[in-house]
Amino acid sequence: MNLFDDIITATKEKMLAAKHRCIDLGSGGTVWPSSSGPELVLEKDAGVELGHPAEGSFSLPLWTADASLVQPGRLTLVGPDLHESGTPRLPFVKIVLLLVSGFDENNCHARHRELSLLQHRLTLEGYMVRAASLYQQEWSRVDRHIHGKGYGFGALGRAWVQLYRQKPYVQAVELMVSTSLSPGPQQFAPFGRKAGARIAAMNRMIDELAFDCSDCEYTDVCGEVAALRNMRAALKKRHGRHEGVNRAR
Repeated sequence: MNLFDDIITATKEKMLAAKHRCIDLGSGGTVWPSSSGPELVLEKDAGVELGHPAEGSFSLPLWTADASLVQPGRLTLVGPDLHESGTPRLPFVKIVLLLVSGFDENNCHARHRELSLLQHRLTLEGYMVRAASLYQQEWSRVDRHIHGKGYGFGALGRAWVQLYRQKPYVQAVELMVSTSLSPGPQQFAPFGRKAGARIAAMNRMIDELAFDCSDCEYTDVCGEVAALRNMRAALKKRHGRHEGVNRAR
């Protein structure tokens, strides 16, 4: 399945064209302490906020089976790190690139939903996530006490990697983060809309078993993406086989 390969390439080009630095998320680096459950960080207690609505945010997981598109354990950062922030609020872009295995037309829909919901399960000390996956946004707060200890995106990135690597079909994780407006949430929004249209087309096929292209608003999207056409063919074949069995009974 190569549903997002072109979007991965385009987002990497956009991020790497800006002044950036790379952080190694390999073993031996600082680890953000975990929490027993979701944290509550009030605005008055926050040392820094990422993706506050006033600043904007963009968050998107993208998966691929092409190993050349994912650099394992690397975080590309544009803009200030958490402990370098001179302002209480920062714009926030987070793109998670996942190298996966075993994805096919029958399981990629369910697995994509699993991956999209994972960000809600991150439980770290002094870190609260307020995410809206449907709108590709992520707003988080870092408690001022944990912020004062100097934890940065290296420690946070390692926690993200561990979170996604819990899934046996995730082989590697690469992260791209921007806390700058150049490029910021608005520049990445077109990539989100393109990915969102493909996800919506996939959802329509799965949830509604809709195979009539003449009556579908995503015809153009499927026409551009071979993976969606292959999924439609596989689902239509499987659905037809099941209907044949039911008629025989």
